[in-house]
Amino acid sequence: MASYPAILRELSSVADPVTRTYAARVSILKPDARILLGMTANVKFAQEKTDAAAASHLNVPLTAIFQQDGKPALWIVGADQTLSLRPVVVTSFGETMASLASGVNAGERVVVAGVHKLSAGEKVKAVDQVPGGAK
Repeated sequence: MASYPAILRELSSVADPVTRTYAARVSILKPDARILLGMTANVKFAQEKTDAAAASHLNVPLTAIFQQDGKPALWIVGADQTLSLRPVVVTSFGETMASLASGVNAGERVVVAGVHKLSAGEKVKAVDQVPGGAK
């Protein structure tokens, strides 16, 4: 099996309900004759943290990332339980998490499920996420 370095161009905000995978579009950096337009592939993201700045990035579940005009954003839950959409800078994608360089602060509440069904200004009831998924 061949491996190619690539840049992520687009990541679906919704997982396939059967395979639990996300559709992604990538640009192959050094394609060869085996790469044909329109091919499909399994994509895995390497996550490297090589310096102190990378270690300080915040991580959010991939399900929290919402694409607005092709750019990543998060739904932030305000103190009054009102939603606002905030652009973020994603530095890397892992298999389940995305590492953010900016756009959200530690301690802010973000929506991690159903992000494609929300609108700015909506009121929500925030629920704390419990490790392991059970409460």
